[in-house]
Amino acid sequence: MFLQHLYAAIWVIDGNEGVLQDATTQYKVIKHMASNNSYLNVIPFISNNPNPEDLELIKMDLKEILTKNECNRILSDPHQIPDLMDNIFESKQRKTGGSLLWPLENVGNIPSKGTFIAGRLMQGSVKDLETVTAFYRGNSSPVTIRSCEIFKRPCGYLLSQERGGAYIRIKHESSLELKKGGVLYKTGDSEMCIGSRWEVKLSCDQHKVLKGSQSTVLIHRTLYDGSCRIDENEIQLSPEKSVCSKIVLSYPIVARKDDPFLIKLPNFYVYGVFMNILD
Repeated sequence: MFLQHLYAAIWVIDGNEGVLQDATTQYKVIKHMASNNSYLNVIPFISNNPNPEDLELIKMDLKEILTKNECNRILSDPHQIPDLMDNIFESKQRKTGGSLLWPLENVGNIPSKGTFIAGRLMQGSVKDLETVTAFYRGNSSPVTIRSCEIFKRPCGYLLSQERGGAYIRIKHESSLELKKGGVLYKTGDSEMCIGSRWEVKLSCDQHKVLKGSQSTVLIHRTLYDGSCRIDENEIQLSPEKSVCSKIVLSYPIVARKDDPFLIKLPNFYVYGVFMNILD
């Protein structure tokens, strides 16, 4: 679940069913997790050719949910999708500056070649023979980028928003067991915070009570970010306003101030934003 890496998402609305609550929730989840991603585009597509009256009703429902730009490109003809996608991707101007932030979607060991990592760079850049820091579940180690590649072709470097991979060398004395869900960042980068106790801002699109005794799933960079609980007896959540609270994670993570995250419970999501590290 690398929602922060999306370029575009197509929301298919069945013209016979209209806008369903579950689909609306998924839309809100995607928009929240991609709130720091200026590249994300959601394309609403109404299928099954509803009659004109039903089509207008669906568009009215969507206008209460979508952004203005998304409302202006509600589609009902599937042949329009490729052209719109081309326009979206052609107009992108990637920001290649900033600190390195590379969440890892895959980590493996290739015989005779060593450790291989892969994923989309969220920010910054990395190049061959550069030394950076790898982090996973509270442990970190300097690693050397041996060779970058895209689709198995050596490229020498990777830039922000590119999906690629690299062979890396981890120090022999390191205790780091790098796995899927790890993160690479520049050594000594002050923008990256590491900790297990955070001050956060929480909200929910339902009226719910979140109790400190509940152990929940945290979704930050990946689905592998562990569990968390609030550091108080309970808090009241509502769609009307956000509340400040403190959370305790099962192990330290790398995050930045204003990074979005989700707390997943059996029947709903809590939308969160990291504010300050408390460790």
